[in-house]
Amino acid sequence: MKYLIASVNLVVLAAPLFSMEPPRVLDVSEPPPAGIYILDLPQEDFDRAILSSSQFPGADEIVNALFEAPAEQVQAGQPVVKEELAGIMPLAQAFAMADAISLYSGQTVFANGTAGSCRYYSIDVPVGTSRLVAGLAGTSMVLENNCDIFAKLAVFPTESSYNANGLESLKGEVLTVSNPAPGTWYLMLRGTSDYRDVALTATCYRSTDIILTKVPANDQEVPFKAEFEGRVLDWESKGVTGITVRMRDPMTGTISSINASTDADGSFSCSVPIDMEGEYTFDFFFTGIPDAAGGTACHTVATLNGALDPNGPFDLYAYLDTTPVPLDAADTAGMQEFLSIRNGWESDKINPAYEEMWISRTAASISADAKLSGQFEEGLYLLLYGVEGAGAGNGMNARPVLSTTPLAVHVSPERKKAVLDNLASLGLLGESAKSAVMAGNIGIIAVAALESGTESSDRDMDIALSAADQMDVLASIADGSAGHVESRKVGNVNLKVLSIPFGPRKLNVIASGFVK
Repeated sequence: MKYLIASVNLVVLAAPLFSMEPPRVLDVSEPPPAGIYILDLPQEDFDRAILSSSQFPGADEIVNALFEAPAEQVQAGQPVVKEELAGIMPLAQAFAMADAISLYSGQTVFANGTAGSCRYYSIDVPVGTSRLVAGLAGTSMVLENNCDIFAKLAVFPTESSYNANGLESLKGEVLTVSNPAPGTWYLMLRGTSDYRDVALTATCYRSTDIILTKVPANDQEVPFKAEFEGRVLDWESKGVTGITVRMRDPMTGTISSINASTDADGSFSCSVPIDMEGEYTFDFFFTGIPDAAGGTACHTVATLNGALDPNGPFDLYAYLDTTPVPLDAADTAGMQEFLSIRNGWESDKINPAYEEMWISRTAASISADAKLSGQFEEGLYLLLYGVEGAGAGNGMNARPVLSTTPLAVHVSPERKKAVLDNLASLGLLGESAKSAVMAGNIGIIAVAALESGTESSDRDMDIALSAADQMDVLASIADGSAGHVESRKVGNVNLKVLSIPFGPRKLNVIASGFVK
């Protein structure tokens, strides 16, 4: 049966529910927090307990939480130890939920409170919701007219127990839950100071996407500011206002919120200084990378590359566009995680499936990418796909793709024969291919950054390259100084894994040759 437990002033009293027995004092090793509890005993009166506990709004979720607690083997006259009280909920909190103000999706209410006070709200989240967004307007980032927001499924949140909490910005505070479980969610506003006329808006979205509407031009001389504009769209392609968009700075890996929330049209903008040459892929998202609910956007900015050696084997270079590869939700998240690890932003193990996808969509796909191969004229070219120049997510439309921006170099005519000989020695071109290129055909060597040659010992998974490093990798292959590691086959494409020395470290790349 159910026991009613009261913890008051370090004394714990217990009495069976629905009985006239007087309460007895329990001998506990450590009393639970002050409050009223229900303790589940495996006897009878289960139905009556449910009925009694259901006489207030929102009780079903509370009762489920109560009765999912492990059954306690407590018998009359025996002490209860601390561990047997774990997981039970104060009944006082359950009854307090009747006072939560119910909200519907998109509703705005105004709240007033004092420092340290808590106000509670509830919203029913339907099945299929991709995001629950609760925003505060009229708050401050300083200790003046300020409150914080917390959310939890089925029960009241606290400062120490919640599923999500708000992120502050200059315009207020926004809480976002990706793919929230359906059911009743409770919101708590806690005053960090006295506050008045703070607007709370809670909205359930079935789908939300970030798209970019303006991106920086490539080949700019550093330093310059990368100017981005974008929009947050709902499932009807309408702009969503009041959303905080976050961005990862690829130069530092730091994540920050864009200062202003989206405007009435769902638009946002930001400006980021770039002061070093190279490729930089910016990610825009709501909660994190990967984002469980999708909707992220990305774009690669390629600067002017001043590292082309006038005495080296190359006479021209360019960062090229490739055909984007469509991704489903699972592959978008998988590639985002792969690229985050390989750029040194996260520490984790590489999923072999996404390493294989990276290879198959870069070094192994050159012959199938008509958009890319159509940009070449007569001669010999080397391309490098680096993780720093790749992203997974939306671009200028709400369609997640893997996008890459490889660096292409053209071998000067007077060095072409020597470079062809070196490529043949590495197994990248055969004799017939060499002859075809010398006769005027187009030769293309596609190279993709693969792994650190020392990561098994130093656990450093970062293989992002600077502008100068990119040129050095291709020069090492062109002059034949790269070392052969192994041969691989992806689909019908034969590839070579090569080792490029970088001081104490080595970079392993994977490459294939193609004659057009």
